[in-house]
Amino acid sequence: FVYLERWSLPMAQLSVFGSIYFTVALCCERYMAICSPLFYRTKRSHSFIYILAIFCFILFVNIPHFLELRIEENEKFGLHLQISDLRKNRIYYYIYGVTFKFIFHYILPFTIMVVLNVKVWKVLRRQNIAAQPTTQNNQTLANLQIHLSSNATTQRRLQSELAKLGIIIVLVLMVCVPVGFINDI
Repeated sequence: FVYLERWSLPMAQLSVFGSIYFTVALCCERYMAICSPLFYRTKRSHSFIYILAIFCFILFVNIPHFLELRIEENEKFGLHLQISDLRKNRIYYYIYGVTFKFIFHYILPFTIMVVLNVKVWKVLRRQNIAAQPTTQNNQTLANLQIHLSSNATTQRRLQSELAKLGIIIVLVLMVCVPVGFINDI
């Protein structure tokens, strides 16, 4: 049971960090699909590359968490979990545990997500306004455009729905993750 405790806390921290950055990747992907659709279709990479890069990044950044605890054997208590000297170091704690975590867990990802989602929201709003004809001539023109490019319209509608779903996911994350920040304070 001690070994499970030893690895569960660092894995939980790695998972939280990973969920934040996979959500950032989702925002970037939606941003490219909505705001730069031609670039998105022509220069699209495989998802495996993104997943591998993010996984390596979060693993590398969270290595110190795996060194913060150790298992000690004591005659009185047997095997028990102990805080390592690294975790007790005040400089390490303030640089990695407070400053680094604040910047890379909260400031950087939330800034990226807010900026990208605002841009996506503006583009979707412009597309919705442009799609609604205001006069009879615009109605005829809109019908002709829809008829000529129904596949493009279907793709645009699909991308819009996915972007709306991505915005909802980001909003949920932005509500839930600051609870951990309050706990850190």
